[in-house]
Amino acid sequence: METVVAKKVEDIYSVVYPFHIISKLLGLSPYPLRSPKSRKLFVKSLLLNLFYLFLILTLELVMMFNFFSSRDEYLIYTNSTIIDVTSQVLMIVVLINYFVSLGMNCLFQRRTQNLLADVASSDLLMTKIGIAINHSSHRRFVLTYLMGTFIQALIVVTISQSVLNYVNFELLEIEVIIAYIVSTVSYTTFLGHMLLALVGIHARFRLLNEFFEKNFICYQTVCSYTENFIVFGPTSGLTNDNQAKLVKHVTSAHDKLNDIVAQINSCYAFQIMMNMISWFIYTIYGTFNFYRLILINFKGYELLGYANMMWIVYHAMYLSAVVIFSSLIKAEGKKTSILLHQAINLEWNSKIVREMRIFSQQLGHRQPIVTCGLFPFDWSLFYSSIGLCVTYLTIMIQLDSSYSNPQLNVTLPAT
Repeated sequence: METVVAKKVEDIYSVVYPFHIISKLLGLSPYPLRSPKSRKLFVKSLLLNLFYLFLILTLELVMMFNFFSSRDEYLIYTNSTIIDVTSQVLMIVVLINYFVSLGMNCLFQRRTQNLLADVASSDLLMTKIGIAINHSSHRRFVLTYLMGTFIQALIVVTISQSVLNYVNFELLEIEVIIAYIVSTVSYTTFLGHMLLALVGIHARFRLLNEFFEKNFICYQTVCSYTENFIVFGPTSGLTNDNQAKLVKHVTSAHDKLNDIVAQINSCYAFQIMMNMISWFIYTIYGTFNFYRLILINFKGYELLGYANMMWIVYHAMYLSAVVIFSSLIKAEGKKTSILLHQAINLEWNSKIVREMRIFSQQLGHRQPIVTCGLFPFDWSLFYSSIGLCVTYLTIMIQLDSSYSNPQLNVTLPAT
């Protein structure tokens, strides 16, 4: 059985196929994994996918218009100008975010197909120089991600619906189904495009660093303790010319991975930035709403505040995962530079050193950085977002206290 599975999972296309099917059912991937070989197949695939996408968008638009027509019933427990304004901004941003994501995924289908083709060619190059890519392990990770997100979505939806039933919020069944699908499975699947891509690229950078360290640092460290510097170990069977060629192949593999990171940025980074903006606004809105529910003590509605906080954490988990793996990729890029300069210090052959210096110049001009063009996705973004949330929450609490009860406003000067 293991042999059969290993034969099936032979490249990146087999790895992402289950995820692509789920994404296609949700309307997030209205295109085939490979570019059609003829114009006729391309037109046929495009028309079928656009028709399916049109049905999904029509259903969601009907639900959204129905929500806006009965919006006051959802927000009947609030009497805050700040909450009303923030909720309107949030709804507009979420709508723009969702439809922009769908539209850009459809427009960038050729880029996505080229991205997969580049990953496949990069895997072939790494395999040729002796770096084994465990596609079976990657596919298990993809399946685990799909199952994990589904189970987590089921738990969140069950808790949320229980809270809504407790406070007697009457919603249409179609409204509930579509709203939960969009906010859970569609959300995690869309972020999964970039998250799983980052996980795969991080694994390849790590394997490349381990291969370089094993072949150009470990054996040199052992040989430095001998008198005649006899080369033995991983590259003991290679001549100096072959070792120089191996460095050149590693340089090419690293450059290809950098190209893939740049393509990931162009395919998904802008949409991820839009998701971060939506999450930022929702975090402020939900936390402030929770503060008011606790402060004013709306009996029977306290659970809504806790439900809001649960949704904030739920969405933050996946955005944080994107930031974490973006930072890990950046760290692997820095590690490559460190390993390379250690190898240069240990190497005695001028031809190999020359190739390593060329590799060093490439690293000096090009590092794997995941960015949307405005800012990189790294730990600094994570800490800045927390600081901004605290700042804006403080301002909103002060403004709301001023508007709701001017006599309690102690922030204004006495004059």
